[in-house]
Amino acid sequence: MKKLVVYFSQTGNTKRVAEIIAKEEKADVEEIKEVKKRYTGFGWMITAGAAAARKKKSEIREVEYDPNDYDLIYIGTPVWAGKMVPALRTYLNENKMNEKKIALFSTSGGGKPGGTFESIKELVGDCKIVGELAVRDKEAKKGAEEKVKDWLAGIKA
Repeated sequence: MKKLVVYFSQTGNTKRVAEIIAKEEKADVEEIKEVKKRYTGFGWMITAGAAAARKKKSEIREVEYDPNDYDLIYIGTPVWAGKMVPALRTYLNENKMNEKKIALFSTSGGGKPGGTFESIKELVGDCKIVGELAVRDKEAKKGAEEKVKDWLAGIKA
């Protein structure tokens, strides 16, 4: 089974979780990057949260992997204002996934991922969601390996 991990990470927390998943699952990795890094400096979280809440998109760099070449796709995002980040919204709009198995993961400072996962589900349409994982930033900074491995074991079961 071919697997792909797709994620966006602003602070490195989502990247840490994505790397654990990729290593454990022997998956290819696609980091979504914006053409111009828009969220920098003092107050970037306010600007970023507002963009996410308004369901904005951002210009992203060309991707390497076609998600339709994979059987299982792990999609990861930070939670900004209870939503997915604009770069992931752009990716999902530009890369339609037809009836794929998808596992969702998020990182957040404290917000719950519910709205984030729901907004992703709206964009992936007829894909089958096989798992959801929310990791707090504190957990991600400490590694979160056990939590992620337990989640992956549940997906395989």
